[in-house]
This record gives sequence, structure tokens and C-alpha cells, in this order.
Amino acid sequence: MQECNAVIFDLGGVLLDINYQATEKALRGLLGPRSDHYYLQTQQSPLFDDLETGRIEPHHFHQGLCELAGITLSSTAITEAWNAMLGRMPQARMAFVQKVAARRRVFLLSNTNAIHKAAFDQIIAADLPGQPFDDFFEAAYYSHLIGLRKPDPAIYRYVTDRHGLDPARTLFIDDNQSNVEGARLAGLQAFHLQGELLLAPLDFLLH
Repeated sequence: MQECNAVIFDLGGVLLDINYQATEKALRGLLGPRSDHYYLQTQQSPLFDDLETGRIEPHHFHQGLCELAGITLSSTAITEAWNAMLGRMPQARMAFVQKVAARRRVFLLSNTNAIHKAAFDQIIAADLPGQPFDDFFEAAYYSHLIGLRKPDPAIYRYVTDRHGLDPARTLFIDDNQSNVEGARLAGLQAFHLQGELLLAPLDFLLH
């Protein structure tokens, strides 16, 4: 990787613990085996894409999922299954972000939705008391609020253009290979995180 003066972090799977299989299992318990046709870590129904780009509200998502499955479920049951993937926010990872921020511009770019954000806001507030999460970054971007989602190259250009970043000198870090490839198509450097952020070969960001 070349020298970079800005870093864009993904949220889930990079900073926040995520267990996609927990949601896959929970949805399977609600919807039966056909749930795999609607949602897996590697693919999802357009209904989920619409939720993540803010084209539909949570109650439309609940209705749409029931219609897909042909059954009636409570919004509480769906929300609990959908949020099952959300884990904790280790303070050590945010300490790493703060160290990087002392040397480079740092941003957050997350594919998420209104249901997840309400849940992880509470998780992060408990795990990182005393500082609003978005304040760790120069700016934080959430797909459902800007109407774009990874891996569309447009979402990376949205961030770089808004902040005058040189894509060639901007590093994007994500745990999803498709999102990494999308960033590269937009001209960014990109690192596919496989494992723990603090054990990845990213120490050069601290110098």
C-alpha cells in the first residue's frame, strides 16, 4: 500500500463485533429454511437493500418480510432476529482509531439501517461512555441516511468528494471483499480485514 493521509473505516466486522450467522439462524427460526433465499451474509433480498439505503422505513421492512415468507410475525420478533448479529464495541479498537486520527484524517462508512443503528447506538454508548461515537471521526456516513450503499463506487466517491480527499491517498478498511473491490473501483486503496483489526498489518498507520 502507498502512503495515505486519510483512512475510512467500516463499522460492523471492523470496529463493532458482528456475527452474521446469529441473524441467519434467528431468521431461519422465524421464517423456516426459505429464509436463506432472503438473507445470508453473502447475499440478500432487495428488501434488505431498500432498508439499507433508506428507501423504506422499518415498518415497511417488517411488512415486506412477512409478505415474502407468507406468514405473520410481530415487529418485535423480526427486530430481535435482525439485531441478533450485533455484538460489542471493544475499547481497544477505538483507541487504535484515536491513534490513527492523531496522524491522519479518519472517517466512518457503514452499510446499515435504522433498525440496526438504534440498537448499536445503545451498545456503543454502553461500551464507550463519555464520548459520542461519531465524534471519533471527522465525519461518519451511514448508508440509510445518504441513500447509497457499498459496494457501489458512488458511495466512496461521495465521501472523497465531500471532503476533498485524494482517492489514491485514501485507505478504506472493510471485512467484506465485495466492498473492498468497490472501493478500488472508485480509485481508493483498500484493505480486506480478515480477523482482528489490532492484529492486522496496519501498524504503519500509527507512524
